[in-house]
Amino acid sequence: MRRPANRFKEQPFPVLSNFQRGPIATTNLRRAILQVVDEFDHQLSVQGIQISVDVPPSVEAEIDGTMFCSTLRSLCRDSIGSMKQGGELSLIVYADRSGIELEIADSRTGYISKEKESWLQSSFDSETHRSQDAIADLRHFAATHGGSVEVQNCPEGGAAFTIYLPSTKSVRHAA
Repeated sequence: MRRPANRFKEQPFPVLSNFQRGPIATTNLRRAILQVVDEFDHQLSVQGIQISVDVPPSVEAEIDGTMFCSTLRSLCRDSIGSMKQGGELSLIVYADRSGIELEIADSRTGYISKEKESWLQSSFDSETHRSQDAIADLRHFAATHGGSVEVQNCPEGGAAFTIYLPSTKSVRHAA
């Protein structure tokens, strides 16, 4: 018996409309982030990249956890791929009554070009470059969950990708 091809391995996640997104469940953001970061442990070690994760252990949100992990995986892959030897990758979550802010910042050489910044306004189906795919994944996740995205160059070098998710009754700090 022949197994069907797993198309989910071919792309970070399928293109989903708001009506077709995956199951919404309570997701502990720290656990999800650490799970994704662990997948890159060997590559981070080989490239000498330092990582810091600053996520309160109690922050939870009702989101599509699979889509969140896939989006985070895509951003980490882009950041790590942009730092050939050495560097820093940091993942920080701020949560309060107004919502959740997740920042993924790296110390890649150089800045994100104006072209990459303009991808935030462009359509998803243009050039298939790793950074553009990561930004498209980020945009899709944020839009699906009612949030927004900011991509910027850091003054000290590197890039920062920030996801803003608005506060709802589903964003909370666990007891």
